[in-house]
Amino acid sequence: MGEPDPAARVARVREWTVLPDHASVNRHEPGAEGVAGALLERKVAVEAASRAGEGVGDVPVRTPRTTSPPAEEPDATSTKSARSTPFP
Repeated sequence: MGEPDPAARVARVREWTVLPDHASVNRHEPGAEGVAGALLERKVAVEAASRAGEGVGDVPVRTPRTTSPPAEEPDATSTKSARSTPFP
């Protein structure tokens, strides 16, 4: 997490002069919903990243056009597969 204050992260997103096509938001971090909302206001696609072991519904980021990419496995040798699921 680059900016510890959730409100400051939202403010930084709103100040960006060059926008990415998409950005990843860590769903487990405080203020994730606000950051995702600020990105979507700026027409930036949002991927809601979750920690391995979290289900899609465990830490909701309830915004339109938000998807959940595969969770990263803590052990690179793991054979478990993660899945990508769109949010409602």
